[in-house]
Amino acid sequence: MKKRIYYFISILIIIFFTIILFEILLQSIPIVYRNLPTNNEKIYVYSLGESSAYGVPYSGKISYAKILKYIANNEIDNKKIELIVLAKPGEKLFHQYIRYLIYKYMHPLQRGIVLLYAGTNDYADIKDEYINQKFILSGLLNNIIYGVKNFKYEYERIILLANKFDDDIYMSTIAGNYAGFMPGNISQFENNEFKKEIDNIDYLFLKEQYKQSFIQCDKILNKYDNAKAHIYYRIGKIYEKQNNIKEANNFYLKANEEKKADAIRIRPTIYQNNIIKEIAKKHDIPIVDIFNELYNSREIIGYNFFIDKIHPRIRTNIIIAKGFIGLLSKKYNIAVNKDITEEEIKKVENFKNIDMIHAYMCALGEIFLGLCRFGIIDMYNTNIIEKYILKMEEIEVEPDEEKQKLLYINTCELVFTAMFKNKKNSVQYLRQVIDKINEVVQKHKKNCLCHFCIIKKIFTIEKIKLLECQ
Repeated sequence: MKKRIYYFISILIIIFFTIILFEILLQSIPIVYRNLPTNNEKIYVYSLGESSAYGVPYSGKISYAKILKYIANNEIDNKKIELIVLAKPGEKLFHQYIRYLIYKYMHPLQRGIVLLYAGTNDYADIKDEYINQKFILSGLLNNIIYGVKNFKYEYERIILLANKFDDDIYMSTIAGNYAGFMPGNISQFENNEFKKEIDNIDYLFLKEQYKQSFIQCDKILNKYDNAKAHIYYRIGKIYEKQNNIKEANNFYLKANEEKKADAIRIRPTIYQNNIIKEIAKKHDIPIVDIFNELYNSREIIGYNFFIDKIHPRIRTNIIIAKGFIGLLSKKYNIAVNKDITEEEIKKVENFKNIDMIHAYMCALGEIFLGLCRFGIIDMYNTNIIEKYILKMEEIEVEPDEEKQKLLYINTCELVFTAMFKNKKNSVQYLRQVIDKINEVVQKHKKNCLCHFCIIKKIFTIEKIKLLECQ
């Protein structure tokens, strides 16, 4: 028995000292390599973040980082830019930290510039507790045990890692399409009284009786505590119709800030941006306040800036790129190409018309799911679907791409009809929609079509229920 105990203790001691030695190694590598000379012919620019930084729904061909490279004429301090895109769709800050950590330890001499437009996939409406950030392994162990839930910690340790390797880091606040989607939590609609009153508000709005609609919103605002987000959102729509841009944006933001606004919070909050600014101030890091720039643009923060829920349009990517360029120009010698257009960016990045049609289709996938949640339709924004389909029809493509274009358009039209127009779909119609989605996904395997796979599952479940009733 004693031998087993000694054996077990010996193993624990070996594991303990192995962890310590490995931690010492991890801490030592950056110290050694940061003092060694780097490549004098290239300047490395790292792009960290999620799908918005990667370039969704433009299949990674267009992103703010690639636009920045073009604006800088591919040179910073007379050195050629080597863009290293670590941003990846669907990832969180934790994944980006791991990706950046692995890359830096494999390429310790590649000191450069880190651009951080990140945090759009992370929650940040809880009180962040302090976690020791000095030790790399303890941080990873904390993630394994407790999961990924501390926005401030996850964001800040990317900064600390960049500092370890002497990378020059630049940050940005984040934003989303606040006007284009109603709050995601629709559980309140199970309350028949609430649903009746909301339907009345929507009816008055559609009849352009904005004053009466506003009075009804004000009347029930404090009546349903868990439904304030939906009421704020409708007040925002009323102000938008009255061309009161500032108040409209304020109420869209209030709707998004409500703790129970979204079952899945995927539009950046003011709370998140306050944390980002706090971290930037703490570590004396230059920051691009994109959120504030959009807020002060005298435009609605909606589809004019974002192609779907959180992914920037090309014009917004240009705004982000110019923001970073402005900060970099204060430290580095950059010959800025100021006068750039969206069409110029498309040409430089070889972004073809068929790619733009694909981008609209990818955006529509997210819009379909966002505007129709469990039978509750956001009638305030369904017009954007028709606009996007019309834009797809207007875009000219090469003769050999015409079939692909028609497939995309036909699929979107079928889904639109099934989700928003037909109150009762037939089994035959659902089969037709599912077959079209399968054809798109199988024949044209590209990024961003995951939303259509989810839509296919929804229709498949509906089809099974109809078959069971027959």
